[in-house]
Amino acid sequence: MIAAEVGQLELAHDYLAEAALMDLRDVEHNTSDGVHMASLAGAWMALVAGFGGMRAGAGSLAFSPHLPGGITELRFRLRYRGRKLRVTIAPGRARYELLDGEPITVVHHGKEFQLGKRPNEHDIPKVKAGPRPAQPARRAPDSRSMSDQLAASLRTPNSLRCCEASPADDGAGEAEEGFVDVVADFPSDAEPAEPVQ
Repeated sequence: MIAAEVGQLELAHDYLAEAALMDLRDVEHNTSDGVHMASLAGAWMALVAGFGGMRAGAGSLAFSPHLPGGITELRFRLRYRGRKLRVTIAPGRARYELLDGEPITVVHHGKEFQLGKRPNEHDIPKVKAGPRPAQPARRAPDSRSMSDQLAASLRTPNSLRCCEASPADDGAGEAEEGFVDVVADFPSDAEPAEPVQ
């Protein structure tokens, strides 16, 4: 989350891949004992609070979204103070929709707007990040190239959609709030990885 907040989007993407694929890659060699729930929650937080830039403190709901290269769309739904919202983030644009409830004041990159029945779209300012910071000894995230290979073996051509179909489907073909839909582009020439055992 912090890496994304300070503009280190590729580093944040590396940590997201590590968290999201903790069990699929069996990083700690103990997936047979069960899934790592904290890592799964960390992946959700990295997407929504990191790349979505969501903060819900000080009485207002605020977003400062930015996407790293390779993720072409991030969409999530949430409930906040009796309202249901959908946020869709694409490179350079964010779209906010109120799906249910009374109008609400939302903050996008420091600017307030009223979200009602009509969707609101806002430009996303360019991020200025300094050089990639050094990571603590033996704690740098794993290379995403292995993650990309794994994802390539699970994908449809050139994209991967996560969590778009779930048991909590609301009947409208979209996952219930709390789920995240990510569209990531992978090189068309990427060799599919060996199937996960």
